[in-house]
Amino acid sequence: MRLLRHTIPTSNIKAINYQVVYVVGGKGAMFDLPVNPSLRDIIFTIYYKQNGVVAAITHGPAALVNVKDDEDIYLSAGKKVSSFSYEEEKKFGKGWALEFPFLLAEKLKASGGLYESGEQCCHRYV
Repeated sequence: MRLLRHTIPTSNIKAINYQVVYVVGGKGAMFDLPVNPSLRDIIFTIYYKQNGVVAAITHGPAALVNVKDDEDIYLSAGKKVSSFSYEEEKKFGKGWALEFPFLLAEKLKASGGLYESGEQCCHRYV
């Protein structure tokens, strides 16, 4: 509970102190995480500069859709990716899916990700 009460804002996190980024999902991730510049910088630094691990589940990959390398190539390009699928959005996201700024599966595909869903994958991003 102490850690929850004293959560460190992403703008105060020093990526050099970490080797892994694990992004959990939830519908709110679709609105906040893709546009959080501090989180994008943390992911960039850990993955590209420190050769660290980046993982995300359910809607968590929304945090990764705007991360690019120094050559302007998306993090997901050429990698097996997964997220909440379009079918899952229709089944579980009924009202929310209409409010999302984008469909996550489609955005991952558009950025060059080799998208898999359901039993095809293990819900792992990179």
